Amino acid sequence: MKILVTGGAGFIGSHLVERLLARGDRIVVLDDFNDFYDPALKRANAAVSAGNPAYRLVEGDIRDRALVFRLFAEEHFDAVVHLAARAGVRPSLTQPVLYEEVNCVATLHLLEAAVAHGRPRFVFASSSSVYGVNSKLPFSEEDPIERPVSPYATTKRAGELHVFTTHHLHGLPAVCLRFFTVYGPRQRPDMAFHRFLRGAVRVEEIIQSMRILDQALKQIPPGPVMHQDPRISLPPKSETYNSIEAMIAHFKIIMDGIHVPPGEVYSFTEAGNGELGFYIVSDGTGRPWKCRVRPPCFSATAVLGKVLPGLFIADVVPTFGMINMIGGECDR
Repeated sequence: MKILVTGGAGFIGSHLVERLLARGDRIVVLDDFNDFYDPALKRANAAVSAGNPAYRLVEGDIRDRALVFRLFAEEHFDAVVHLAARAGVRPSLTQPVLYEEVNCVATLHLLEAAVAHGRPRFVFASSSSVYGVNSKLPFSEEDPIERPVSPYATTKRAGELHVFTTHHLHGLPAVCLRFFTVYGPRQRPDMAFHRFLRGAVRVEEIIQSMRILDQALKQIPPGPVMHQDPRISLPPKSETYNSIEAMIAHFKIIMDGIHVPPGEVYSFTEAGNGELGFYIVSDGTGRPWKCRVRPPCFSATAVLGKVLPGLFIADVVPTFGMINMIGGECDR
């Protein structure tokens, strides 16, 4: 079969393309590599299949009606899997027109082209978001879905209705799939599973780092650990009894204090809540004239100005919980 996969460079699309190529199908991918998330990740997904002679990648926008019709005229598809869309509930709250253009108008372009070029099988990727305000669990395909709660959900429900209308009027064989939260390799970085797993990997890295430190400490020979520079650390007491150099160094440090060389230094450690850092500036007089603590919450709190705009008051509590901000740290 010759199959068009829109959004074929994305998470779900790239896996589907691999599976279809493996069974011997010819695949044409139409993807615009937009910046909803890092386009480099999508290009890496597409590169997995790029060497297959049965694979064709077309970089373009499904809103380009002329491009869509030209592809259908050139390729004569046996099936269309329409995965391309603007995804995500929260972004749709601030960009409803963009979501309407991509998820509804562009879907109509594909449906019209399919009707005009042989009526290939049409698979439309919808979303569980269409269930909206629905307290009944588990969800059922028979549930009423008349109260969507985001522009994204509205556009996906509208897409389903456009597919049904085209099927009813023109006999286009079609099916709509309502995806819930899909997870796996190449997952979108904004998805909850991706974030949770990255957090788990970070914890495992800390555990492995602690094991390396433990192994290193066990290899240190027994005895006192002493810095050998007499300008910074006191010499062993035993040496001050029989070495004039050690005794004089001992007197100088006691009387004058430790003279940290002039300059700047930043030292950090991995704390339970993130990076704990200390920034010290010395002018060489023996006392740091600037010392600042960088608490783990500093960087997390700094992003609030970009995370919170456009959200609702009810989003404040879960957002603060997500970054695990500790108020007592922020006064540093």
